[in-house]
Amino acid sequence: MKKLLFLFVIIPFLLFQGCKEENPFTKVDISNIKITQKLYRFDKDLYNIPEDSLTKEVPRLIKQYDGFLELYSNQIIRIGSPYSKDFPERLKVFKSDYVVSETYKYAEKKYKDFSPYFSEINKAFKYYHYYFPDKAIPNVYTYVSGFNVAIATDSAILGIGLDFYLGKDFEFYPNLALPYYIVKKMEPYMILPDAIRGWLAMEFAPTDSMNTLLDNMIYGGKILYVMNAIMPNVPDTIKFGYSQQQIEWCKENEEEMWSYFVEKKILFSTERILIKKFVDEAPFTIPFGRKSPPKTGIWIGYRIVSKYMKKHSEISLRQLMEEKNSQKILTYSGYNP
Repeated sequence: MKKLLFLFVIIPFLLFQGCKEENPFTKVDISNIKITQKLYRFDKDLYNIPEDSLTKEVPRLIKQYDGFLELYSNQIIRIGSPYSKDFPERLKVFKSDYVVSETYKYAEKKYKDFSPYFSEINKAFKYYHYYFPDKAIPNVYTYVSGFNVAIATDSAILGIGLDFYLGKDFEFYPNLALPYYIVKKMEPYMILPDAIRGWLAMEFAPTDSMNTLLDNMIYGGKILYVMNAIMPNVPDTIKFGYSQQQIEWCKENEEEMWSYFVEKKILFSTERILIKKFVDEAPFTIPFGRKSPPKTGIWIGYRIVSKYMKKHSEISLRQLMEEKNSQKILTYSGYNP
């Protein structure tokens, strides 16, 4: 069983429009790729059960949803095992909570038909199967989490919390006390990139040896590179949530950013507080000022990985993701903006 990956709010990395010509993996034929992937509307199934029938329906839910129900109850809404005696009552309390139930009603209307979103996810996983044919293809489950978990993954499960994608003006979002730079991205168009990023982050989880700023930059860059390969026709601004102004800022300041990393001698720093300034979500990258986008370290990491892959076309995506030596990737990329 793979280690579970839970992401509270999945916020996009960046990527700029001009990068596509640097990625040789964007033009492949997937018309003959066959995968088995199913969509389960767990949210609808759960809320279609009458309150007085919930107890007798729990065995059916356990049988029908198997591992997902355990994931949902233990790790997403955290009410304990579905095999416990008081599980039906705990589930009833959660299900009948006013905010949760009203959120479901809104989500049900907004996502009455989830098939367009599933179609895009399925298409991305065909590309994924093309590049990683021996990797598992997860089934997709939709749910309402009480604003706990946006994307949840397990070895054969990709769960999507619809309550995180109801639009920035959804009435309950202000009560979450989240900053606006996060809330503004809680939109339906972020389902696909968030889902794919969440899956990749589980399949290619960072190792314990990933300690330096450069390690984090390169790791984020590799995730972005694979995302670009398996979602080649999705606009970059939608996939990774950068405005055109932010894109232009990165392009115009790439050399200055890299000089900062080199001159300050921080690429091999293991100081977590410093690393977070360059790779975590924020309104902007603090050392680069208020006009800068957030996560500029990840952007530079993507640029390094792109140069590396362009220079070494014999390297596959699998080999890229299996390469753990960040300094090697930097050195052999010849990156020098």
